[in-house]
Amino acid sequence: MENIHIDGQHESFDILAQNIHSVNQLLRQSAANAINKHVTCRNWLVGYYIVHYEQNGSDRAKYGEMLLKNLAENLKGSSFSYRNLKLYRQFYQTYTRLLFPIREYVTQFLSIG
Repeated sequence: MENIHIDGQHESFDILAQNIHSVNQLLRQSAANAINKHVTCRNWLVGYYIVHYEQNGSDRAKYGEMLLKNLAENLKGSSFSYRNLKLYRQFYQTYTRLLFPIREYVTQFLSIG
């Protein structure tokens, strides 16, 4: 990215094209990384909410599958299908140790946004 100039100097066409290509590649990858972090955070948090809701009462734990079916119907979106909700719950249960990194990430994100 050392060829990127923003000081208004006249450049050759090849350098102009290279600069535009470099900026596009860098920011495209940065956007993909940010989206991956957001999606991972969202999926973990959805799993967290489901597990803690289920554990809030013994009667709720018995009806976990029905809970997921009801949530999928209520939330209506491919990201929140019954299958995905089960996967989010499993993701949280597998990676409970992510609590502090997720909390830090969400805190940073909320303070920026």
